[in-house]
Amino acid sequence: MSEETISSKKNNGAFIAVILILTLMLGAMAYMWSEKNTALNSCNNKRKKAELENKQMTALAEEHLGDMSDNLLNDMGLMFSNYEELKQNGTEDQRQEIEAQQKQIVELMEKVRKGERTAAAYYEARKQNKQLREIMRGYVYEIDSLNTLNLNLQNNLDQTTMYLDRTSVERDSAKTLADQRNEKIKEGQRLIAYPVRGFGLRQKLGGLTSEDNKARRIVQIAAEFTIAENALTNPGNKNVYLQVIDPSGKTLQNTSSNIITTENGKVPYSDKKSIDYRNQRIDVTVYYSVRGQELTRGSYKVQLFCQGQLIGKDSFTLK
Repeated sequence: MSEETISSKKNNGAFIAVILILTLMLGAMAYMWSEKNTALNSCNNKRKKAELENKQMTALAEEHLGDMSDNLLNDMGLMFSNYEELKQNGTEDQRQEIEAQQKQIVELMEKVRKGERTAAAYYEARKQNKQLREIMRGYVYEIDSLNTLNLNLQNNLDQTTMYLDRTSVERDSAKTLADQRNEKIKEGQRLIAYPVRGFGLRQKLGGLTSEDNKARRIVQIAAEFTIAENALTNPGNKNVYLQVIDPSGKTLQNTSSNIITTENGKVPYSDKKSIDYRNQRIDVTVYYSVRGQELTRGSYKVQLFCQGQLIGKDSFTLK
């Protein structure tokens, strides 16, 4: 075999070896590319799946946060109503403070409605809502304490009123009994004049007088009577007042200032006489001087008063 032939065979063998090596390299590269492409596709699929799951989780989270936000809004609305009830029972200063808290609740509700539905936003709103509810509990305790105090004061006032009413009733009852007793004593001390006789007197010669019933001749009107024995009245000097009433109903008087106070009010009198009463019966005559008055015909009345009480009366006729 010639050297050229041998050289040619060597060259062919080297070429074939190169071809084989290139083929192996291409196969390896193709395999590596295929593996990388498979890994890349797997990564893309995992990424898409993760994105889908993330969207689903986000949707679920937003839905859950929406439900929680709605519950939070309902709680805020209820708390606003509770504040409104507290405002009705609070003082003026408390009502102003409660209105400020209600304004914060409204602002927070608007923030929740219009804000982002994120966990951070939800928990921040829930934190503020909790703070407002704690403030409300303070008002509840404060107003309840004030209402309890007012109730105790009202109960004490009612008890005091009941006691005062009972005391007033007892006092009025005691006063009524005392008045009744005093009235009985006063009635027991009343002097009685009997029999009372009223009549007219005319002037005789020598300054003497005699009984007469002719109106034009009367110069005096007299009332004679006996005051009965009475051991209950206080003894001593007593004034007996004579009231003479003419047919027209007018009291005959020489002095218009002759007025006495009786159990029935103010009464004008005609004349009076002082007696020394010693709880024994005593005969008395009281005179009223006409002093130039022209008396009319008709029925005249005489009434006798002592110690502010009417003690006797009579009537007579002048012609």
